[in-house]
Amino acid sequence: MKEPNHNSLRTSKPWKKALYASILFSALFAVGQFVGLVNVHADDVSNQQVGSNIPYVLENSAYGDNSNPLGYAYHTSVTVKSNNGNIMAKYIVSSNNKNIVNTSYFIGKYGDNIQDENDNVSNPNYIDLTKGPYTFMTNSSSSASMPNNSSTTTPNYEDLPTMNDSFDKSQKATIVFTTDYGFSFEGNKIWYDRIDRSKDENVINDYDTQGYNVEAQGYIGQTESLRNVKIRLNDLGYDTSNVPDNITFDKGYQEIKVVPYLKEFPSKTTSLIKLINQFENYVGTFTEPLENNLDKRINKVFEYIKEKGYGRGFNQPNNLDMTNGQNNIYTVEVATPMHQLTINYVDQHNNVVFSTKQFVDYYGHTDFYDDQTMLHNKGIAINPGQSYVSNNQDTATVYVTSSDTLQDSDSIDSNTEGELSEDDFEGNSKDYGYAEPMVITTRGPQFNSNPNQDAFYAPIKILDKNGKTLYYGVVSNSVSNIVTTENLNHDVAVGYRGFNMSHITDMPKTLDLTKGPFVFHSTEVSKSSYFDYADAPTANPQQSPKKYNSQSKEKTGKKAKQFTKVHLKPTKSQLKAIAKSYKQSKNAVKADTAKLKALKKKMKKHSTKKQKAAYKKLQTKLSAERKVFVSVKTKEGKLAKYFKSVAIISRDNRKIKSLTAQMKKLKKKHSKASKKKYVMDSKLLKKVKKSLKSASKFVKNYH
Repeated sequence: MKEPNHNSLRTSKPWKKALYASILFSALFAVGQFVGLVNVHADDVSNQQVGSNIPYVLENSAYGDNSNPLGYAYHTSVTVKSNNGNIMAKYIVSSNNKNIVNTSYFIGKYGDNIQDENDNVSNPNYIDLTKGPYTFMTNSSSSASMPNNSSTTTPNYEDLPTMNDSFDKSQKATIVFTTDYGFSFEGNKIWYDRIDRSKDENVINDYDTQGYNVEAQGYIGQTESLRNVKIRLNDLGYDTSNVPDNITFDKGYQEIKVVPYLKEFPSKTTSLIKLINQFENYVGTFTEPLENNLDKRINKVFEYIKEKGYGRGFNQPNNLDMTNGQNNIYTVEVATPMHQLTINYVDQHNNVVFSTKQFVDYYGHTDFYDDQTMLHNKGIAINPGQSYVSNNQDTATVYVTSSDTLQDSDSIDSNTEGELSEDDFEGNSKDYGYAEPMVITTRGPQFNSNPNQDAFYAPIKILDKNGKTLYYGVVSNSVSNIVTTENLNHDVAVGYRGFNMSHITDMPKTLDLTKGPFVFHSTEVSKSSYFDYADAPTANPQQSPKKYNSQSKEKTGKKAKQFTKVHLKPTKSQLKAIAKSYKQSKNAVKADTAKLKALKKKMKKHSTKKQKAAYKKLQTKLSAERKVFVSVKTKEGKLAKYFKSVAIISRDNRKIKSLTAQMKKLKKKHSKASKKKYVMDSKLLKKVKKSLKSASKFVKNYH
């Protein structure tokens, strides 16, 4: 699995290829020509150092003076004026690793007679990007000033200039990061999980996560930044002190080994438990003595997880053997809470031109370059060289370059707090949605547990208008503590069809499962004794609902409550009768239509009074027959769909039961094959649930 090559920068038309070729030539030529350095707002440096510090230069016709379109660490603006004060050109000068850069990019263009407007220093050879902006005067005159704005094209993030452009694009290269410590797949390759954002859906589930190897890709001879790769490795809990910030690919495949970032390593008598969360991000570690009692070791791990408030993730250590670990380092997956992160994409005009909302953990970073394809279709390019966004914040800014076709009216206005209102998220945004919960119907608060064994769960109780229990269940999810309530009506109906969720007055759009249990209220009146057990304060928690209801009947001697009259379920005989009626109606309409057509043909040349009366009578009869036919056809189709839906419900319930049981077994296994099988089963389960939802809704609403 590949890590996207987001930092590769290649020269192309959008960034004026000829300009950069000229800049590069001038800079390389200038290296050997420096005799002495002229100081312009900079400390003394050597010829060799400055000569190698070649900046990136963009024409500033479409940017503000203080903008940083490439998102580099150091940047400033440079204005070139004629001797009569007219602006000849503006540039944005940037460097990602050096603040002092050479100035051959404009010396070669404007000749030797150029000086700094403020310091009156002629022919400056370098500038300090931290001390700009700069204005330089030339010895030539200009009759016109440069326009404040001009048209610009949208740069493609793959077509930007690279740190070196002398490489063969036919020779691909890959650097894979490996470790000899801890839990890994495919040998010792380091990998991580992230939510697959490519799906056009508004929910996230555990099976929407995809695994990726940590690697860098490029071409032989290309110099590539490893900054974001190092961030990814740090998120996963690895020490990157031996990983360079930049690397030049010199072979098609190579490996770099890293070790866990630990204050202490396990000894012969202790093992180290490394905790990662549901996205493989490093959470923490603790040590545990090597003991022979397996149950005791596992219980201590669970106690620690519970103490820290974590949920149990995929890699549940049910079969953890701490006497035979790899270097005595064991990886245990826990589930950590998530929160919503808003990323605002700010362009060269300082406008928020796009925003995304997504749920993330607090431990890792978000690779916003995943949004590049979506943004590119909107005329927006993410500026290269920016670090991944840290997840431990609610709002983050990413710099982009937008085309001039994207007008100010198309941008998103931020309010005074930098937050976006819900109205802003229309057209210029992407909401990656919420997690969809699992719902299990229970019959009382004594089942305040986690029957689905998910990482996050919370009991929900729904009361009718008189305070009587309408419903009791458990809502859970294995990835996110924030879940949507959008489909709760269907999920509840699968387990219990005693009420309508749309009558609930106080249920929010989302639930934070770490803040349960929840109690909601409905305008309905309970018509069933199904949840009376949940309302009985003296009920024995170990007593089954059936026994409790039976004992209540014996003690009171009262008759069981009568249920309100409901619509009777259709029968097969009804379907047979309606099908026969449909056939008869169809034949009657067909026969009378033919008669009417024949009579009309006879009446074309000459019609008698008797014919006109017969024609009108036949028209009236046919009109009535058609109404009957349409009605019977609708009833026949609806009845046929009912029995088809009943069959689908029976089939899908069996399939869901089978898939759920199989997925629970796969969830406990640690192999990559098991995870892949889990993903396939989960997708199938989602498809089956969707089918069941549609069929259940039709059957429930049938009358």
